[in-house]
Amino acid sequence: MTFSTKTEAEIIKSIKIVKHAAQLVGIIKDDTPADEVVRVSKELTSKIKTSVVENTGFIIIKVRYSNPHLASALANALAKSYIDEHICKKNREATKVMEFLERQLDEKRKMVEEAEENLREYQEENAEFFALALAYKDRLNLIDQDISRLTEIYTSEHRKVKVLQKETDKIRKKLKDLPQKEQKLNRREDEAIKTKTTYDKINDELIEAKIANEIGVEDITIVSLAIPSLTPINPMTKMNILIGLIVGLILGFIFVFVSESLDASIATIEEVENYLAKPVIGVIPRIKVEGGIGLPLLVTKSPEGSLFAAWNMIYTNIDLAIQRSNNIDHQTFMLTSTVPNEGKTVAAINLAIVSAHAGKRTLLVDMDTKRPSIHKIFNILREPGFMEFMDGKVKLNEATKRISHLVESNVLPDENILKNSEIDNLYIMPYGHIPANEVEAINSANMKSAIEGLKDEFEVIIFDCTPTLTTAATSVIASKLDLAILVYEVGKTARHSLKRAITHLSYANINVLGVILNKMRTEDLEPGVGYYYKYSYKYGVKKD
Repeated sequence: MTFSTKTEAEIIKSIKIVKHAAQLVGIIKDDTPADEVVRVSKELTSKIKTSVVENTGFIIIKVRYSNPHLASALANALAKSYIDEHICKKNREATKVMEFLERQLDEKRKMVEEAEENLREYQEENAEFFALALAYKDRLNLIDQDISRLTEIYTSEHRKVKVLQKETDKIRKKLKDLPQKEQKLNRREDEAIKTKTTYDKINDELIEAKIANEIGVEDITIVSLAIPSLTPINPMTKMNILIGLIVGLILGFIFVFVSESLDASIATIEEVENYLAKPVIGVIPRIKVEGGIGLPLLVTKSPEGSLFAAWNMIYTNIDLAIQRSNNIDHQTFMLTSTVPNEGKTVAAINLAIVSAHAGKRTLLVDMDTKRPSIHKIFNILREPGFMEFMDGKVKLNEATKRISHLVESNVLPDENILKNSEIDNLYIMPYGHIPANEVEAINSANMKSAIEGLKDEFEVIIFDCTPTLTTAATSVIASKLDLAILVYEVGKTARHSLKRAITHLSYANINVLGVILNKMRTEDLEPGVGYYYKYSYKYGVKKD
């Protein structure tokens, strides 16, 4: 909501606000006659003055009254009454928005169902025709090949050539209705996709409105309460001054920005678990990185090292949590974060490494639709990748790279990354081409088919996804996977943002398994937890 401080200053002096404030301090009682209520409210309005502090969102309320204590009480009551009315107004507006979106959503849902039903009916009605058309096309291809072969030996007037040409003409007559039917099919498919995209957009807006309403961040606060002034302002007047209240009309977006920027107060395992009602499944301490410009990836030269042990413990916790859920068939899970640069990509790589070390055929998929980076870390091409595999343009072996082959080919960018390691079970799949509309691309039927195809080939599939609050694509991807794990850099991201990230994933009906705390300070770690270590690690990536 955008405020005009001058307008809001006048609203504070309105009869409605003044009447409510007078009731709060007892100047107007429940049994006060209606005409007396109006008279007293108007009289009090003349004793109230509001002013705006230049170049700020602050409003000063001044009340002049013969009783200094009553004057300060009335000023404070005016502030409270105004805030109460402002909250009621915001709630009413939010309710109207949500009701409107819900009506729109119902209408679009019916349109989606109708479009999909039309498409299904048309496909069923013409299924036999399209099947025959496919067979005819194959036959035409074979005839064309035969004619081409024969004309190398005979002229076009040869009997065999003419027989084949006559057959070609007959088939083409049978296929004369194919272009028209294909156009109708394409139109119905496009209509189904467009209505579904519109429905998803409205649904996303409704979810955002519900989240904003549930958070209920106040954008107005009382900066300073009024106190009685025992010194008369002017001996010529009957009123004593009361300058006791500055109401800060801070613009909503400024308040949210400041509060969320400063409130990064979750710093311990217990606080995270209590606030999110989700378990902390692992902790990675703050690592000192010496030299280079790279990230602290896992060095697999020494699987017995402390860094490997920490990530291996996290992987074990994930595996145990899945087994406790009585659903041990989970194969696909995503690593995401609230905002960029919280360490989700490093977490995805390390979990893939320890999974491969555990003997499981593991695939690491780059699904960061905004900033795909796994191909850079492993010094491979971004294309072809998952998007090409999903669209059916390449086969699985063309879209993936086996780590052991990268080691043998000596293409890894740094001597410490995965060298001398026998991780035959680990495969990398880069993102591929970046589509114009990533949400529409990954919300297609091809996405589901692609994931099912990967499940047939791999035991564990780890998706490195875009931060949850930066795009709707992450929720779409999450809805198609089994589990989600949130990586949270301690002390960086505001607690409200972290809570919203969990809520976003919950709306997608994804099972959020828990949180990995990254860059935890050693002094904040709980005593007696054996897999927390303090160590130094060197890593560097060569520049291009």
